[in-house]
Amino acid sequence: MTVTSSQDLLESYAAGVRDFSDADLHGDDLWGSELQGIQLKGANLGEADLRRADLAHASLRGADLSHALLTGANLRGADLRNANLSGATLYGVDLTHARLEGADLEGALLYDPELGRRRRAEQAERLEEAQTSR
Repeated sequence: MTVTSSQDLLESYAAGVRDFSDADLHGDDLWGSELQGIQLKGANLGEADLRRADLAHASLRGADLSHALLTGANLRGADLRNANLSGATLYGVDLTHARLEGADLEGALLYDPELGRRRRAEQAERLEEAQTSR
C-alpha cells in the first residue's frame, strides 16, 4: 500500500492494513505509535521520529533508518536484517530476539542502562565466585 504521510500510515494501520513495504516516511513523526507486526520492508524511515514506538515483531528488513530517533522503542523480535541504522539513536531500545544480521550500525548511538546494570551484577557475581573458590 502506498502511503504519503505518517497520518496515512496510522489510519491504514488502524483499519487493519499491515503491509507498508517500500513506504517513504523520511523524517515523519511516529512518536509513540503502536505498530506491532507492521511490514516496513525496504521503507525509507531515515530521520523519522520513532521514539517510544512499539515495533515489536515488525519487518524492517532492508529499511533505511539512518539518523532515526528510536529512543525507548520496542523492537523486540523485529527483523532488521540489512537495515541501515547508521547514525540512529537507539538509547534504551528493546532489541530482544531482534534479527540484526547485515544491519549497518555505523555511528549509531547505543545505550541500555539495564544492560549496564546486568553487566555490573554479572561482574560482581564472578568476583564473588572467584573469592569463594580460593
